[in-house]
Amino acid sequence: MTYPDQSSQAPGHRLPLALAALLPTLVVTACSGQPASPRTTTRAADAAANSTNPLSILYTSDEHGWIEPYQAHGVRRGGVSQLLAQLVEQEGHCAGTFPDVPPASCERSSTALLSGGDNSVGPAISGYFKGDTMAVSMRRLGYAASAFGNHEFDFGQDQFRRNRDRAGFPYLAANLVRRDGAPHDFTKPYVLIHRGDVTLGVVGLATVTTPLTAAARRFSSLRFEAEATALNRVVPKVWDAGADAVVLLVHECHDQVAPLVQQNPQWDLSFVGTGHCHRTSVELVNGVPVIGPAWRLGHYGRVRLDFDLSLPPHDRARLVDYELVEVASSLAAPAPTVDPELDRRIAKWKATIDSVLGEVVGYSEVGLARKSAALSQWILRAWLARFEVDLALTTDGALRQELPPGPISRATIASIMPFENELVVCQATGAQLIDSLKDTGAVMAGFQRRADGTIVDQSGKPLDLARRYRIVTTDFLFDGGDGYAFHRYDEAPTRTGVSWRTPVEEWTKQAGSTPARPLESLLHAR
Repeated sequence: MTYPDQSSQAPGHRLPLALAALLPTLVVTACSGQPASPRTTTRAADAAANSTNPLSILYTSDEHGWIEPYQAHGVRRGGVSQLLAQLVEQEGHCAGTFPDVPPASCERSSTALLSGGDNSVGPAISGYFKGDTMAVSMRRLGYAASAFGNHEFDFGQDQFRRNRDRAGFPYLAANLVRRDGAPHDFTKPYVLIHRGDVTLGVVGLATVTTPLTAAARRFSSLRFEAEATALNRVVPKVWDAGADAVVLLVHECHDQVAPLVQQNPQWDLSFVGTGHCHRTSVELVNGVPVIGPAWRLGHYGRVRLDFDLSLPPHDRARLVDYELVEVASSLAAPAPTVDPELDRRIAKWKATIDSVLGEVVGYSEVGLARKSAALSQWILRAWLARFEVDLALTTDGALRQELPPGPISRATIASIMPFENELVVCQATGAQLIDSLKDTGAVMAGFQRRADGTIVDQSGKPLDLARRYRIVTTDFLFDGGDGYAFHRYDEAPTRTGVSWRTPVEEWTKQAGSTPARPLESLLHAR
C-alpha cells in the first residue's frame, strides 16, 4: 500500500482536526494500479431521501491475530479495541459480547460486520493461545460471518472448531467439499443474516490454492472446487432462500476476483470482499463494490445499501456509497476505547505472554524490515549454525512481520515466525536445487544468487548439478508447500523435531547483542 505525504479523510469518516493533519492520504487502487472508481452512486441522494431500510456492511480481512495496534507512518493503526471504538462510535455498529456472557441481539441493528478469513495466525498474543484470544476478540467485535482462509487449520482442525465456536460465527466456503462427497462440519456455503426487515445472504469462497499455501496434510480429505462452479450452484439457492441481497466474501486476491465478478453479472451481487494478498483495493465492477482492506485491521471496508422491500428480490438493494476506512489515531493521545473489560482481558493475555515468552535474548537498534535480506539471513544463519548442512532455505512470506527496534524476546521471534513448523534436513542435487530456487520468494543462506541469476556457494563456485547437497528447511516446504518438491527428491529425510524458532532463539542469545552491539551489526560483520 502507498501513503503519500498529504492527508485526507474518507467521506463519512470523521476525525479530530489535529489527527487529520497527522494522517497520510490513503491511495486506494485496484490491483491493476488504476485509480479507484467514484465511491458514491448517482442514486445516493435519492436513496438518502427515501431511505427506509438502510444497512451498512463493514468488512475486514486477514486480521492475523493483530489484537494490539501497531505504529505505521506516525500513527497508531489497528487493534481490536480501537476498531471496536471506531465501529461503535462512527458506524453505529451493534457489537457482540464475550463467550461467557449472554449473546447480544443485533437483528434490529443496521450493521453487519464480516471477515474475509485468516483471523488468528500472527503475533504471539494470538499464536501462543492457538487463536483463542482472537476468537474471543472477534466475538466481542460482533462479527457475523467469515470466509474460510487458507490459514484457518494452522492450529489443527480440532482447534479450528474450538475457535469457531468461541467466536460465535460461521465460516463460509461454498467451494470446500469432501473428496468422498459426504458432508463436513467445518464451513457452510452461505448464511442468511437478518438486520431489521432485511435478509442478507452471505456466501463465502476459499482460495483453491489452500493446499499449497498451508499444510496440505490437514486438507487431505477435502477438495476445493473452482470458484465459478461453486457460485453457480450456490448463489441461486441463496436467492431462493429469501435473500433481499447477496454479498460474497472471498479469501482470494483482488486481481483474481474482479474478473470473476465481471464475467458473472447473473449473480446480482451487492458487495464482494477480497483478501489473501494483504493489499488494499477498491473497484466498482459491474456496479458492484469489490473491496480488499489489506491486513492487520488497519482498514475496513464500508458499503452502505438501502432496501425497497416492495420491489422484486433482485431489485431491492440500492448501493448508496462505498469506502475503505482507516483505523487510526494519533500517538499523541491514548488509544480510543469503549470497553474496559476488553482492555482488561488484553492486558491479562499480554501478561501471560510476558511470563512465558518474555525472556530477552537480544537487542536491535533500528529493527529489521519484513522481507529484507537482513531479516531472512538472521533466521537462516541460525539454522546453519545448528545443523551440518550446505543450505538453509525458507520463503520471505513465511516471516510474517518486521523485527521492531529494542529488546528481542522469545515472543518477538514467535510473532515473526508464527507457524508451527519443524525443521527437516534433506538432500537434493544441484540440478534439483536450481529448479526449486526459481521461485522468487525463496530466501537462502549458505548459497547466494548473483545478479545474473547464477547460484553459487560461499566460495563463489557454481552448484555442481550432479552433487547431492544437504538442506535444512521447514516441514511445510519439504512436504510440498508453496509448490516445492523436496519430498520427491529425498525419500528418507531427517525430521528433526526441532521447532524452526528454537535455533533462532539459541543463536540470538549466544550472539549476545546489546544496545552497544546490536543484532544488525553482528549480521553485517559475518
